[in-house]
Amino acid sequence: MKWKNASKKYRDCFLSVFFEELNVSPAVSIFAISAKEEAIRDSAEHFIRELGLQRHYSRAETSEGKIRVEIGPLINVTKGERLTISLSENRALMGLHIAHFVIRMQSCMYEAAKNIDQVSMINFNFLGDKFPGPPGQEMDLMFQALTSFSREKGRIAWGYFGESDTEETDLLADNLAGALNATHRKQCDFSGSNSNTMDSGLFYWEVWSV
Repeated sequence: MKWKNASKKYRDCFLSVFFEELNVSPAVSIFAISAKEEAIRDSAEHFIRELGLQRHYSRAETSEGKIRVEIGPLINVTKGERLTISLSENRALMGLHIAHFVIRMQSCMYEAAKNIDQVSMINFNFLGDKFPGPPGQEMDLMFQALTSFSREKGRIAWGYFGESDTEETDLLADNLAGALNATHRKQCDFSGSNSNTMDSGLFYWEVWSV
């Protein structure tokens, strides 16, 4: 079931059961982040700088008084076309936040693996929720562009769940995100598990703040 439809009893015991299962499952790596809207907004310039967008990210006010963001010009190397991505500021900020986190986690995995196995690349593949807006447009296109600027540490590829309300893996991710965000909002003690005490798998969760 979706987290928003879960009972209080289900929510109260979800994390403890989740970590019990994770501890006896084959090696799994989970990377999670929670952030409040104001923290993401206040970090916009940091994300722009870290992602190398200083000369490719601009804001403009529409005639209705709303802020639109333009990212570009970019080059579609497959088609040889120049393009500029235009989307609402709220979607742009969320896209920056997600891309920054994914790229940072790939970089951490690369550095850790390089020190152990002297690997040359880490390819990062994952499934996620569909971005708002049409496929291949707006946030989807923005995420593709931001995660493909540099591939010296490996490529980043992802796909979407076709049936997000019935797909077990997607529901699990939805529940975990809901539980972690609820813990963050309540500012209560985290009742999860420490990766140092786990027999298998890796769990990493951070709360983004400015």
